[in-house]
Amino acid sequence: MSVRVMPSSFNISKRIYKLPRSTPSATIHQDRERAGLGLTSMNVMYAKLTCTYLTKALNDKGPLGFVTRPMLLLQNELWVNHSNKDPVQGI
Repeated sequence: MSVRVMPSSFNISKRIYKLPRSTPSATIHQDRERAGLGLTSMNVMYAKLTCTYLTKALNDKGPLGFVTRPMLLLQNELWVNHSNKDPVQGI
């Protein structure tokens, strides 16, 4: 069984701009005024979008908010209960 690995955001940017794989990632993120491409990390963009949509969902007065708020509370409760378990004992 082979596993396909998603290319990193750096590799995608390098492909788009037809840059060699050896191009330093710092060059991609550096501001244009400092001889870089000025691209924002996809991880940063993903985190910002996720926070934006979660905030909108939590503030929604309709069905989306009705479902999102209790679901987030339940996920938090499961996280807290899981993190209190002893990882060695598994209890």
